Amino acid sequence: WAKQRIFATSARRIFELTLAGGTPAAGDILYEHPDPNWVWTGVAETGGAVWAAGYSGDKSAVHVITIDPDGTTPALVGATVGIQMPDTERVNAILGYLDFLLLGTTEGLRVAVTDAATASLGPLIFDDEAVFSVTARGDFAWTGCGLGLTRKVALGFQIGTELDFAWANDLESTGSGNVASLAWFGGRLCLGHASSGDWRAHATNVVP
Repeated sequence: WAKQRIFATSARRIFELTLAGGTPAAGDILYEHPDPNWVWTGVAETGGAVWAAGYSGDKSAVHVITIDPDGTTPALVGATVGIQMPDTERVNAILGYLDFLLLGTTEGLRVAVTDAATASLGPLIFDDEAVFSVTARGDFAWTGCGLGLTRKVALGFQIGTELDFAWANDLESTGSGNVASLAWFGGRLCLGHASSGDWRAHATNVVP
């Protein structure tokens, strides 16, 4: 869901769907990547554009889909590469938050700052854990990593170079799988664990 639209991906295709449902048709294809091996991993929005992340082999990129304001309903226009990731680093998850793009990758977490349809990519905030999911709330972001681990990133506390932020380990579940999804429910962080189901932070019990 981005820019008041429903998006779906299948292999190298991005579809823009309607509430009517049914099987997507050729006319629903918003963009088809020219690489037949391309796989989309997520779609997000910022104030000025829609962003779609994907990969093929050891190449990964975030494409920007711009908005044409002409007409009664603003139209989405094409897709061009907005962020080219370093070789072998693949984007697993993408989230638009304020003017930031939070990119969970096979190497860790990166933050990009956007201005309309352009983006500047920051450094790896940490590089010892792959990131499979991302969420954000207030001044913080959370990442879902391997072995049931999450990390909390202080987006209001920049350190070192630009777009490098303080972070710490946070909620952790038992089990060996990846944290494939993150969400908030009732004011508490919830984890979708690949091997042991869904977890929710306890309201009072905290382990230092």
